[in-house]
Amino acid sequence: MKILVVEALLQDAQAICAKLQIYGLEVSQASTVERALIVLATSKIDAILLNLPVEPNGLGFEAFYRIKTNAPGIPIVVFTEEEDHALALRFVKDGAQDCLIKGIAGTDSIARCLQYAVERNQVKTDLRNGEERLKVIVENLYDAFISLDATRLITDWNVQAEKTFGWSKAEALGQHL
Repeated sequence: MKILVVEALLQDAQAICAKLQIYGLEVSQASTVERALIVLATSKIDAILLNLPVEPNGLGFEAFYRIKTNAPGIPIVVFTEEEDHALALRFVKDGAQDCLIKGIAGTDSIARCLQYAVERNQVKTDLRNGEERLKVIVENLYDAFISLDATRLITDWNVQAEKTFGWSKAEALGQHL
């Protein structure tokens, strides 16, 4: 598993990289967002450990959003010195896999969190791919397919259902069976 550590302080970056390598992780580092974007464009990265100094001017958030936008599908674990619960929740709500506090989270916890983030990401990708395959199958069935919710409202309606019942999907969705 290949991890990108984004950490401005060279000494801190080298220390965390060395510790993560003990857990069998292949680690590279970037000291700036710009350098991280270059690494992301040229290497296959499985997860990002992003140290964010959250400053009043919002530069930490800007760094997170820039990396998230340029690394779709790659889980990001935020690593910060801030012990602000609301801040951590904001990052997670905005797409971070987790938010760890520097000096509190040990190397074992960081490595495990990164591994879990990659596994969760793979499960989500597999689930999304399975759902897409199922949609293709349902749309191309020779039988009418109608899906209902618990209140018997139509939630899906395939092409064959349109032909069989004479209603378009747009007309059928949201109607009671």
